[in-house]
Amino acid sequence: MSFHYLGLDISTSCTGLTLITGDGKLVEARYVYLSDEKTTFKKASIVKAELERYKDYNIKCVTIEQNMLGFRQGSSSAGVLISLARFNGVVSYLVSDVLKLDPIALSVLTARKNAHVPIVRGINAKEQVTKWVTEREPNYKWPTRTMKAGVRKGVVIFEKGVEDACDAYVMAHAAMNLNLSSEVITILK
Repeated sequence: MSFHYLGLDISTSCTGLTLITGDGKLVEARYVYLSDEKTTFKKASIVKAELERYKDYNIKCVTIEQNMLGFRQGSSSAGVLISLARFNGVVSYLVSDVLKLDPIALSVLTARKNAHVPIVRGINAKEQVTKWVTEREPNYKWPTRTMKAGVRKGVVIFEKGVEDACDAYVMAHAAMNLNLSSEVITILK
């Protein structure tokens, strides 16, 4: 039986999930918007439902993006970092509960390096990742929308959640390239 890698990009506004085969073929890249939900528990129940979809796959490793460990100028406040860390912990628990695997956390820099994503300093890294992934997977049906107003009226762009699915793709490919394996969780009763 072949195995798979599942990468997650966990956020309280949109969580990306990408499943690849053991040899790196894209099976599915998804995202789920969570910003309309008010409570952590409602957001978690939505992510749990998404994780349930992967129960029948032979998953070797689940990788998640490690929590930010410090402040960056012009970036998240302490409250946002705490909220994200809390949600990351909840989703990590859900992975272990639903998939019976202990997720492995990788820093975004480690994941990009090991997935061989070329990042040029001074240019938006998320945009570079999205471009890299969508060019590697040109036959995948990435969700798009057409701009309805402004200077870009009529221009077709990727849905916002595609960035999160692409970040999850990088997490899955880093796990594959590092040959990572999640520890199986066994519940003693």
